[in-house]
Amino acid sequence: MHRREWLNDYQEGDGETMATGKMPVKIPARVRPKVRGKKEIIEIVAREARITTKQAQLALKALLDTIKDSLKKGTTVRLIPFGNFEVRQRAGRTGRNPRTGVSIDIPPRKIPAFRPGKDLRDAVK
Repeated sequence: MHRREWLNDYQEGDGETMATGKMPVKIPARVRPKVRGKKEIIEIVAREARITTKQAQLALKALLDTIKDSLKKGTTVRLIPFGNFEVRQRAGRTGRNPRTGVSIDIPPRKIPAFRPGKDLRDAVK
């Protein structure tokens, strides 16, 4: 059995044992957060809205494309009470190559950012 197959036999993050290369070790449940992927979100949207998964997939794609296009133009997307998607400007700075130690100039750049709304912050508490 390959190491990867052996690792797959153990579910990480639920307090069970997991292979580390030599011997299985106990992993606390809080190490790996649970992740909900795009496919699962599409299925949930389809079920909740009583539409087909294809329609839910198209709706999600349209929403994400609209947010992306708005951010490309520099427009803030405000989804009250969920939160705001916005573009933030990072200042240029001087960095250092860790391998050679040579100083390099890192240019300013724009990055996408999300600021959660009050309802989302309260729901996560």
